[in-house]
Amino acid sequence: FSVLKHYERELQGSENVPFVAVVQASRNPPGHAQTGWFWSADARSSTLGAFAACLQGHVQVASVPQSILDEPEKLARYRVLYLADVPQLTPQRRQNLERFVENGGGLLACFGTSLYGPAGERLDRFELESLLRVRPAHPQGELAETLNSYRCMTGGPNDLYLTPNGATNSPLIPLGYFEPIEVLEGGSTMMDIVTGDGRRPILPGVVTSTHGQGRVVYLASSLESLYNSTKQSVLGNCLRTLVESAAATPPPYQVTAPSTLIVNLTQNANRRVLHLLNWTTEPENESGYLSPIENVCVRLRISEGRQVRRLSGFPETSFQHKRSGQELELRFPRIDAYEGITFELQ
Repeated sequence: FSVLKHYERELQGSENVPFVAVVQASRNPPGHAQTGWFWSADARSSTLGAFAACLQGHVQVASVPQSILDEPEKLARYRVLYLADVPQLTPQRRQNLERFVENGGGLLACFGTSLYGPAGERLDRFELESLLRVRPAHPQGELAETLNSYRCMTGGPNDLYLTPNGATNSPLIPLGYFEPIEVLEGGSTMMDIVTGDGRRPILPGVVTSTHGQGRVVYLASSLESLYNSTKQSVLGNCLRTLVESAAATPPPYQVTAPSTLIVNLTQNANRRVLHLLNWTTEPENESGYLSPIENVCVRLRISEGRQVRRLSGFPETSFQHKRSGQELELRFPRIDAYEGITFELQ
């Protein structure tokens, strides 16, 4: 903070480069929140898990209030809207989301998003059904018996998991709490819910679709809540893959570094500031020791026809850079606590 205070005059007026917006949620309709042995699935923990998965996975992300769904001009700035678990949506917000996707935006919606009415009642269909291309399933017969025979406790052959559709050798991804769904016309299954013993597909887990010029991804699991509790890398990797699928465009940057390096890109007119913060996730780090991060690589995407000018670092930094096509590569031998890189685009 002392470094940022020293350079405050130069940083004033900067704002996040918009890419992914995680929409905050905290209200749980009656019967929606689930509590298990090790973790809970609810709107708040899902929101926190989604933001953490992006932040620790080096995805350019912002946390935004639900009120942004009332402002189409602000929505249009983002490439992906991430609704980890937003159970209730007003008619106007649904229309704004439909318009956002139709105009080329990406939507990642999960678990109980739009599955509850204004009074908190559970609905028979998702109110975003026209975008998600799924509806709640009502398991009967053999499927119902199978679901009663398996659990979702993040380990063991009697659990349920996620795997890419048709894959046979990919890692099993813990499922967590989920909504049984069926795919409607226009939807395509990207990932299956499978049994731990034999990888037998029993339900769709992730469904993709298109609407207008945009792309929609629906995740049936409350995977973000599980990630918020466990921070398992396999969960974070899966969530970031879904974000990339919804975006369908290259991100502002790609980072090769541990998850403890927090990266954020800001802008003020043509000026850019790349912030790199070495952050320990240990809440009881009483010694104050911060292990340095070595051999960090950041690849920034530069728009067609633009040039990088006045590239420099602060407070004291030693980095190498090179430009290749539309990519600016920055390499850092070592990052102790914080480094900032500034440049202008012309």
